Amino acid sequence: MSQEDATGEILRAQLGKVYNDNERKLDSRAVPINTLGGAGKTIVANALHALGLNYVDAFTEALQDDGAVLPLAKHTDYRQRLNSYLEQNSAGVSRVDLDSICFFKTYSTLAELAELPVFGIWILVRDPRDLLYSDYRYVKDVWHEEVASAHSFADWLRIPHLGGLCPIDLWTYHFEGWPEIGGSVARCVVTRFEDLKSDPVGTMSRALSTFEIPVEGSAVRQAMDLSSFEAMRAHEDQVLARQGRSGEPGRMVRRGKVGEWKTWMTPELHAVFAEPSLWDAAEPYGYFLNED
Repeated sequence: MSQEDATGEILRAQLGKVYNDNERKLDSRAVPINTLGGAGKTIVANALHALGLNYVDAFTEALQDDGAVLPLAKHTDYRQRLNSYLEQNSAGVSRVDLDSICFFKTYSTLAELAELPVFGIWILVRDPRDLLYSDYRYVKDVWHEEVASAHSFADWLRIPHLGGLCPIDLWTYHFEGWPEIGGSVARCVVTRFEDLKSDPVGTMSRALSTFEIPVEGSAVRQAMDLSSFEAMRAHEDQVLARQGRSGEPGRMVRRGKVGEWKTWMTPELHAVFAEPSLWDAAEPYGYFLNED
């Protein structure tokens, strides 16, 4: 077994049965969203729900054969704090139209997704420096993860996590291969987090157009307004206030500042990110990590 296959086996085992059952349902009407935490998945998921489109979080929901989407109880807090899930929370169960395009959040690699009979692939990516720092702050401040709490960012970057990979290797493993693999898929969209922040309406409209989904510009604009940092953070704050948890540190909806790495980068951290395979994987997306 190759190292890549071994990593995939470890990753699938860590993600669990529900995730793997969901992934097996990816078919010719599915658009898997290839992403990692901190790349803008919450923005996109919220907007898709606001537009009334089909979306399944393969990690926190179980898709049934009849189209019903069952929320997993252990992720209730996560779902309540993100306003994209208000409708499902109030109804208990949502439903997707199995005859229409359905977007799936996945943790599969581009190479794995290219092997599946899907309608298209949506790559949601972010500068690895900002993404990994955002992830570190998230697991430390929200999850209170023991490993993150006990280590500096530089040390945390060197510790194996999901799939048995350290965070830098995980970013590379997850996003490497485009545009070679993307070019082999009939419909492939790359959405950079940075573009999603600077031009949310245009970026989302272009993605939906590629997947042949007709949506009025005014509807996209409204959906993106509802998915803004301000709107989603206000919702999360309201949820925590109702639960008497306003004083809790950390929020799931983070500010998502573009280029924040420039404020914390040090020679030590630059050396950690000076990984040739990471540079090679990032460059096709427009991230030139050898530049200051």
